[in-house]
Amino acid sequence: MRAALIQFTAGDDPDANLARLRPLVAEAAGAGAQLVCTPEMTNLLAPRPVLMARAATEESDPVLAGLRAEAAMRGIWIAAGSLAIRVPGETRLANRSLLIGPEGVLGSYVKLHQWQNEKLYF
Repeated sequence: MRAALIQFTAGDDPDANLARLRPLVAEAAGAGAQLVCTPEMTNLLAPRPVLMARAATEESDPVLAGLRAEAAMRGIWIAAGSLAIRVPGETRLANRSLLIGPEGVLGSYVKLHQWQNEKLYF
């Protein structure tokens, strides 16, 4: 299996991040990568007030939707290092890592830090 690691620094606009990310995924797949890995906070990296204002749910996150489309179109797997995801009913965001295959999201893991007192959100 050939893997590609994308070096990418997200900003505070998920749509702009996706526009920068898609050509990198295409380049990696075009070079033969079957697994493309993105860094932590691929969809949105900003100060906490901006994160809280702009984060979307897993169902409505544009970066996740774009990565799902890329995986399906190219027949590859994408390991999203993490996405800031709004969780309905919670006041904090999940720092969620996702494995995406051609058929969609295959699994996820919410990163946990000891200081969070057993909570799955930041």
